[in-house]
Amino acid sequence: MAHVWSTCSTGCFDACLMESVVQRKELKEINPCEEHPITSGLLCPKGNKFLKYLYHPYRIKSPMAGAGFRWEPVDWSQALGRVSLAVEENPGKIAFLTGRGNRGLLSTLFPERIMGALNAYPFRSGFCRGNGEKALDAMGWTDRQMDPRRIGEMKQVVFWGTNPKWSSLHHWFLVLKHKLRILSIDPLKTVTLKDSDDILRPRPGTDHFLAWAMARIFLEESWEDEPEGFVHAEERERLKSWLLERVSLEEAAEITGISQESMRRTLLGLLRNGPGYFVLGAGLQRYNHGGETIRAVASLAALIGYDLSYQRDEEGEGERYLAGGTLREGYPTHELFRWIDEGKVKVLFVFNANPVSTHPDSNTVKAALMKEGLTVIVSDLFFTDTTKFAHLILPSTSFFEHSDLVKSPWHPFLQINQRAVEPLHLSRSLTDQFREIAKALKLEDPSLQESDEELISGYLSRTGLDREELMREGFVPFRKERVGEEPITLFFPPEGELPEEPLLDCEVVPEGAYRLISPGHRDLVSSQFFKITTNFLPDRVFVNAEEARKADLKSGDRVRVFNQRGAAEMTLEVKNEVPSGAILIYKAPWESQAGYSPNLFTDDTPSTAYKGTGFYSTFVWFEKLEERAGAS
Repeated sequence: MAHVWSTCSTGCFDACLMESVVQRKELKEINPCEEHPITSGLLCPKGNKFLKYLYHPYRIKSPMAGAGFRWEPVDWSQALGRVSLAVEENPGKIAFLTGRGNRGLLSTLFPERIMGALNAYPFRSGFCRGNGEKALDAMGWTDRQMDPRRIGEMKQVVFWGTNPKWSSLHHWFLVLKHKLRILSIDPLKTVTLKDSDDILRPRPGTDHFLAWAMARIFLEESWEDEPEGFVHAEERERLKSWLLERVSLEEAAEITGISQESMRRTLLGLLRNGPGYFVLGAGLQRYNHGGETIRAVASLAALIGYDLSYQRDEEGEGERYLAGGTLREGYPTHELFRWIDEGKVKVLFVFNANPVSTHPDSNTVKAALMKEGLTVIVSDLFFTDTTKFAHLILPSTSFFEHSDLVKSPWHPFLQINQRAVEPLHLSRSLTDQFREIAKALKLEDPSLQESDEELISGYLSRTGLDREELMREGFVPFRKERVGEEPITLFFPPEGELPEEPLLDCEVVPEGAYRLISPGHRDLVSSQFFKITTNFLPDRVFVNAEEARKADLKSGDRVRVFNQRGAAEMTLEVKNEVPSGAILIYKAPWESQAGYSPNLFTDDTPSTAYKGTGFYSTFVWFEKLEERAGAS
């Protein structure tokens, strides 16, 4: 019986370290590492399904080739021959699309080394956090990112636009362990809100108004033991003048649905209960004005001296080495499908991503992937909505079947992932796949054939991290605890990429429409695990009782949900956790199995200034199916 270290690299920010028990070359048991400072103690509902995930009968068992939704098994030599032919016939028209479906450093970055050797156009999906990262970098929060090892020093946490009881269980349990007071701010009455000490439920899309109104209250009133904050005095006064001129407390209360008294009482609680920190969720960024929302909330935190916890991938010399010397800046993913339509891209590699499920405006994605003359090569474990459009499907390994390094964007630990079992069926790791592609294309650079062991050693030597400690403990800190000293910037340089002064836009709701909210589900990581989950209710659209009554609908009624981009027939369910004026559809189910996807309705137009994607700036209508049938 052997014990090896495994690290979940499925895209979750916790990046749980686990001890895998192997007997007779079969994985028998998976247990959390009890010594890990952050992820010890438990596995999440998804982690408890890993054995089923690994040995699931629907795994892709061999390379598949075909077109028109019909494929046949081929061997690896035939598959690699097809890759070579497509690449050689289309020089200068090769692209790759990758995502965060696999957070392993080798699995993510080494394929880019081979793609770089082919001068392929890079496209990386990062819809949910793109808005916020730009805003926070411009403000100077990078060196103040809250280290979860400091949670024990805190007395208050603010979960804003996040639901950690579903999305980050270890964060939630650390907060409970250290008995922090919990304030949750979210339009949805999530399971996190239900177990919080204090809550605010602003109307969807109005968080920036709420944050700026609370900042105005803080700046224009006197407070006992007022905190110093992290803002330079001149910027503080400039912001106060801007707020007094632009932000009306009466208007903010009307827009957000939060009374001035509730804002003042909440602010007083934060000042009394500190020290504390804000946790910024992806939900805050999923609007057209998501970057401005992050700017507003982060400004409020800086004014009252609260730290920020958010997810951010750090790239250094080690990452650049794995990618082949440089990490080329990717093009916006919405441009890829236009380039395909224009004939600029003729060969597309897709790995660590399922864009038909996760990309906005999925009908446009599907139309592009069906473009005549395009060759689509997809690497995956399962037949997904994206593999349906592939001409060549390459079977990939799970993280139990290959070695890797994993770095969390939340906690400061690099972790080892050791191969627990040999690759099942004819699957190959992404590093093996792309080494073989380089061989088939006769690319002679020896760095394109470095083994996984050489890649791990090269990364560790360039980062100065202790290999012996990593192998012994399973983890090693890749950064020291840090507290920034430079003040936070609230106003950006004029004529820069981002607006100098904050923007106070508010979306106009089309007549009779509902805002579509599409958060993640407890049993999924984006679109992953959909094939094996049993708790996900298919084809459900949720509204609260008031909206159902106004539409003369009840739970169980079949409705048609639609807008100008798409339509789906779904089952309505009354759920009072959903705010008025909105409907909820959980994100990233596979349309091929669930019969719908929220991304049938979403728009891929970049949001203002920050160029992220406004999933929640989508509006839809719904109607009872029987009534529509009678009318026709």
